[in-house]
Amino acid sequence: MSANDNINNPDNKPDINSSIDDEVKKTRLDKDSEIYNKNRSETLNKEEFNKLSRREKFLYYKEYYVPYILIVLAIVVAMTYVVVSIHKTDKQKESFYCGMMTGVQFDKETMDEMPDKFTEYLKTKTGYKGYINADRTYFEVFYSTFTDDIRLDGFFDKNMFDIFITREDTFKNYIGNGTIKDLSKVLPDDLLKKVEDKLVYATKGDSSESIPYGILLDDIDYKFYDGAGNPVDPPILSIPINTTRLEVAIHFIEFLFQ
Repeated sequence: MSANDNINNPDNKPDINSSIDDEVKKTRLDKDSEIYNKNRSETLNKEEFNKLSRREKFLYYKEYYVPYILIVLAIVVAMTYVVVSIHKTDKQKESFYCGMMTGVQFDKETMDEMPDKFTEYLKTKTGYKGYINADRTYFEVFYSTFTDDIRLDGFFDKNMFDIFITREDTFKNYIGNGTIKDLSKVLPDDLLKKVEDKLVYATKGDSSESIPYGILLDDIDYKFYDGAGNPVDPPILSIPINTTRLEVAIHFIEFLFQ
């Protein structure tokens, strides 16, 4: 080593910056690399792919395939959750199932208390002789998410819902696709008369006949909120076309308007 070298590097220490630069250069692709070629197609043919170095192939896979793999994995996880959820619920007997759509819900305290309150009403205020169990009485909120949409469809196909509580736009969709019942055909005359001022009518298809498909919940003892706790416009109650517990659904309407 020359004297000048000792002056420039008196402690005779290795040049760290130089070492780092060397390492960066080793891992940095050449600017003329095929993977940086702006004129290449989005996907490479076999011949072009074989020309890539090992590192270029790795970056190619990372750029074009990893996002799709992550999307597929997310879908698989969501579908697994939905299938397990539906299967688990299907194995157990329900007492009552109210689906509250697009985030509509009671306040938290009411959500927690409602199963006990309603089952107590069934036991003491009605002559219902069917299965009653507060632990199997559900008031479940569904949001407008991919997972909840799949769960909702699965639960509906399993005939699990007895009552829907929805916003107006969802209610209209349910009328259009034949998801909910004509209340004039299922509610007792005395109950129909009691809620007649709250009935929500609609026509379907080419028919001009107005049919009561829902009940506006704007004058009951309970208020409704969204997932953030903000008040929402009074929702509409309806009965699914395929409920297997119509008697309980009717008693729930009586419960709300007692």
